[in-house]
Amino acid sequence: IRSPAFAEYELTVLTRADAEQAAAERLGSAAEATRFFNVVSEVGAGWFAARPQTLQSLLQRFRAGQSLAVTQAELYRSLCQRLVDPRPVSAVRGASTTMVVSRNERYHVVTRLCAMMVFANRPSLWLDGGSRSEAQSLELSEVTGLEVVDDQALRVDERILWEAVNTGFFTASGPSGLAAHRNFAEFMAAEWVRNRNLPLAQI
Repeated sequence: IRSPAFAEYELTVLTRADAEQAAAERLGSAAEATRFFNVVSEVGAGWFAARPQTLQSLLQRFRAGQSLAVTQAELYRSLCQRLVDPRPVSAVRGASTTMVVSRNERYHVVTRLCAMMVFANRPSLWLDGGSRSEAQSLELSEVTGLEVVDDQALRVDERILWEAVNTGFFTASGPSGLAAHRNFAEFMAAEWVRNRNLPLAQI
């Protein structure tokens, strides 16, 4: 749809100057940013450093003294593990700041949510209030069920789902919905498939 009211933009990778500025701000000095990019060059991680999501993970690993010689999946996994940490204040109605599951369990619940959203092509979660498009949104009650985490069965009920959506992984989508960044949602859906060892025919 083309209209004078809308503009079209194309997102590109970060320039070296933009990445260096982001690194200097995150690491506290230009000198540390230079040291960071020297390591990035040594391990051949320039592709990751040129993209905002994976640059953030690289900087986090660098600050923690961890190796930067990792795969894209490892970078995405470490970033998503941080994104599923609970918000200090409830950001959605029905969510509680009292945690009932561990971080690892919450991570698996979010992979379940994302798998349902991606494979059903319903990119948003509908909470309540307002109109709902069934073709575009998923209700939390549709995602309840059983997950296996560390060889233990976890019954995913709505209380646990509310905890999962009250994290940095999801952002507001309209007055009554939540959505996840498409790249992260697709990665977490793939994590769900990997964790369940699903055969290609079933996928």
